[in-house]
Amino acid sequence: MSEKTELIDGKVLYFPRGCNNAPRKELLVQFYANILESRSNNLNQVVSPAITWKEIQNTSVEGAESIFVWLIERHKDIEELNIESVITHGKEAAVKGTYTSNNELTYFCDIFKFKSAGKQAPIIEVTSYRMSDKV
Repeated sequence: MSEKTELIDGKVLYFPRGCNNAPRKELLVQFYANILESRSNNLNQVVSPAITWKEIQNTSVEGAESIFVWLIERHKDIEELNIESVITHGKEAAVKGTYTSNNELTYFCDIFKFKSAGKQAPIIEVTSYRMSDKV
């Protein structure tokens, strides 16, 4: 089962129920909500200033401010984001799902690396896998 949240500009976020007993899972769901709502100031609280985001077969972006601009621009046309699963263990996590944007369905999996396994540890690296289909 998943929960539904309506965000600004008519965007919709679906995410797995029961994330509230796992703080890092809840943090990652909120991370995606902040991207969809273009709230980069909230992102600063969870990422390292020296974060690296690698997108397989596409691009690599370094530094928190550059990544925020890139993420917000890249995701501005998303109408619906469905987070199917969030898996966390130690200092790593994975988020898998789909999103629709401009009549295109994209399947994604983002692998997160945190500075440590601690609850307050910032994200230091993300590796993204994406595959798109026309709807």
